[in-house]
Amino acid sequence: MLHWILILVGKSLKKHLIIYSVVAIGLILFSSIAILLTNNFDKRSNAGTGPVYYVSTTGSDSNPGTLSQPFKTFAKAKTVLTPGATLYILGGTYKEPLVISNIGTATSRIAIKNYQNQQVVIDVTNTNKPIEVSGKFIDISGIKGINSKWAGIALTGSDINAENLEVVGSQSHGLFMQGTRITVKNSVVHDSVLEGIARNAWGSAVKGEKGADGLTLENVKAYNNHGEGFGITMSKNVKISNSLAYDNLSVNFYIDNSPNVTLENSYAYCTNNPTFFRSGTRASGIAIAEESYSGWGAQLDNIVVKNNIVDSCNYGITYFGSDVPNGGLSSVKILNNTILKSIQSALYLAQETYKTKSTNIQNNIFDTSVSKAEPWNENTSGITFSNNLWTKKAPPSGAKVTGANDVVGSVTFASTNTFGNTQSYKFASNSINVNKGITTTANTDFYGGARPSGSAFDIGHHEYGSTQTTPTPTPTPTPTPTGSQTTKIDITQDAYVHKTNATSNFGSSTNLVADNAPVMLTYLKLDLTSFASKTITSANLKLYVKDPANALTHYIYSTNNANWNEGTITYNSRPSMVSKFKTFTGKTTGSLVTVDLTSYVQSNKGKVVTIVIKSPNTDAIWFASSENSTNKPYIEVVNK
Repeated sequence: MLHWILILVGKSLKKHLIIYSVVAIGLILFSSIAILLTNNFDKRSNAGTGPVYYVSTTGSDSNPGTLSQPFKTFAKAKTVLTPGATLYILGGTYKEPLVISNIGTATSRIAIKNYQNQQVVIDVTNTNKPIEVSGKFIDISGIKGINSKWAGIALTGSDINAENLEVVGSQSHGLFMQGTRITVKNSVVHDSVLEGIARNAWGSAVKGEKGADGLTLENVKAYNNHGEGFGITMSKNVKISNSLAYDNLSVNFYIDNSPNVTLENSYAYCTNNPTFFRSGTRASGIAIAEESYSGWGAQLDNIVVKNNIVDSCNYGITYFGSDVPNGGLSSVKILNNTILKSIQSALYLAQETYKTKSTNIQNNIFDTSVSKAEPWNENTSGITFSNNLWTKKAPPSGAKVTGANDVVGSVTFASTNTFGNTQSYKFASNSINVNKGITTTANTDFYGGARPSGSAFDIGHHEYGSTQTTPTPTPTPTPTPTGSQTTKIDITQDAYVHKTNATSNFGSSTNLVADNAPVMLTYLKLDLTSFASKTITSANLKLYVKDPANALTHYIYSTNNANWNEGTITYNSRPSMVSKFKTFTGKTTGSLVTVDLTSYVQSNKGKVVTIVIKSPNTDAIWFASSENSTNKPYIEVVNK
């Protein structure tokens, strides 16, 4: 049901195969060497060793599938994908499901990816699974699925590598996994699980379901979803690392009745956004459960939760008990986590004694400074508590959570904790938790530094003074630049609304319109989450003019609600405008209007926001929408 996985936006996958053949007289020195550059895919992958094909929205299935003469449909392309083949998808919005049931081999994988970082969107409204990979030995990357009736992307086959995927606007689940040996990296699910808006459904943005075995999720981001962030249910051998979950419904990371699950080096936080409250409260950070499922029994076992940060959520870490006879916390390790500003309780364990054994809760920071309730544990049998830090005061003995070498006092950070910026959670040298931990299996910290750095392990996710041995986990798929860079962010959620047709949706239109007679407003959703920790130098909105309102003034308004979808928004359901913050002037047809949004983006970096274009004039201005194959709206951001 519930689940975590942080999250988070994406480098497009590029694989280049270079084969060198050097033939000496009478002697073949060597036949070929394949060099595969994969942007974090398994370097042993052998995808793309065979023929290469192309598909385009403007192609034809009578074509040979070359770059100059691409196929038109995925159905046609699928027929030629043999082991080792590569399918490049050219940029555009496709109205056909991408279903890959083809079978590669361990040495000749099949690759499906966007061509030269072009944006590929698959929008098959009201289709259960716009993208499904049910085959074997498949690599897929650089594809976005939107407006699914059920799951945006379903990975149900085996030996699948997926990277730089995005899901928006799905009804039940975002990324759904029910196969074996599946790796997902640098991907994001947001503004999905829409059936949960009514608070009567329990979908997950990132879902591992019964039958899933061998899932690896790295640098995956789930946010602004009306369901659980990460939900691992009846799944085996799962590892979630360097991931991000925030502002999801009920829980950000959920591990439910699954054996051999590790959640590490990940980050969950909860803002005060009531859109994602359930029963009037924020989601929990990390939840462990053992719900009852027919024929499954009690299989919660060997769970590792280490080196995670949870900030400002309802419960920090919780276990609400087992619904299965003879269930319990079996071999659960909760180590070196930092739990801050929990609303209800930093730690809550309603655990039974039936199966509880070999469980250790050690080296954690439990901030109780704003909590309504004390940390609590129902039964101590089978659990070892030690070396935990309690910030406000030591819990009472009746709470059953204290242990040897506990520390009481406030933690000192090197900088102010800031949502979305993991670097802001590093400890200062004089923090009370330094050198106060016990040696555990968490021998590296959140940032990849080795433990111990001093005389003993530090308590919490960070080992002060440790040398970073691996790249710092970041909450977004975009790598941290060393200097200034220009980033183009395509606007993929846009639509205009029409007061005269107040219940009609125009999200599929190729136009965006602003007019005052009749009233038409353009809504644009801006995803600024990848800039949470960046310094913004400039940010400009770019709009291509299709029909001008020359030299006339138009306005841009802010809203306080980004919870809408281009496929459903109407004038009656539109988010309300809050305040006018920008004025710009129209241009001639074929021109690019540039609107300076630097101050606005600086104030809202790290968020998903909505702006509205309104015209006070009776002469409408028309722009190209994201439904066009070219001249789509975008933001150009210079940052460092």
